[in-house]
Amino acid sequence: MVVLNPAVIAEINEFIKRIFNALNSANLDQTKALFRLKATEQATAYGIPLSQRLEDQDSFFREWFNGSGWKMEPIDYERLDYGIYAGGQVVQVRYGDGSDVLRSAPDNDENDKVSFPLLISKIDGQWTVVR
Repeated sequence: MVVLNPAVIAEINEFIKRIFNALNSANLDQTKALFRLKATEQATAYGIPLSQRLEDQDSFFREWFNGSGWKMEPIDYERLDYGIYAGGQVVQVRYGDGSDVLRSAPDNDENDKVSFPLLISKIDGQWTVVR
């Protein structure tokens, strides 16, 4: 069960930085690894083959990363809100106004931004994206 205290918040913020850095640098392998459990859970929930969900995820990230000027909006860690759900097993991280923390900046072609809801859990001592 997650209990929020300064040490746990620091761990969560370090994990968010790992996700941010993988996304911001358009590192496909790191990003896919960070979001793998999420893809696995979605495949199970929607009754689709895991291989299909992983291919969909791969295509999604490739499309965004190959966009002109892909980058992420900086994260304002002072504005983060940490909600605990699922009996203390899941932490949702977002801004106090309810908006997503992980958001791309507009690209050079003025394409729409993308945002990533962030629900994480500590499994076997490691933080991981679960939704």
